[in-house]
Amino acid sequence: MIAANRYNMNVDNILNRFECEISNIHDHTGIQTNDQQNINNQLVGVLSELAEYCLSRGQYEKGVRFLLDGMRKSIIINDERSILSYRIIVERYQKFVLAEAKTEYHNLESYARRLFY
Repeated sequence: MIAANRYNMNVDNILNRFECEISNIHDHTGIQTNDQQNINNQLVGVLSELAEYCLSRGQYEKGVRFLLDGMRKSIIINDERSILSYRIIVERYQKFVLAEAKTEYHNLESYARRLFY
């Protein structure tokens, strides 16, 4: 996903092929271990790249869903850097985000702000 975003590559066929796995990607739970923390960090990164990819291609509903899922997961794992990354993406695409998603984003942002500041 990083290469697709960086070099403006179309990977829609690949994403469609793994749509079921991608839609269930954030359902990983379990005992918090170092391995689980690494998985969570990677998951947050993948969701960020998927959000960026979809939003940059006009797939706004799908992109916003990835964005909100990633922001939610970033808050759960207390990853302030990832939350900032999601804020930057939201600001870049805010004119394409529906009102309901903006409300959910602002609620998540408010919660994150209380956690970190």
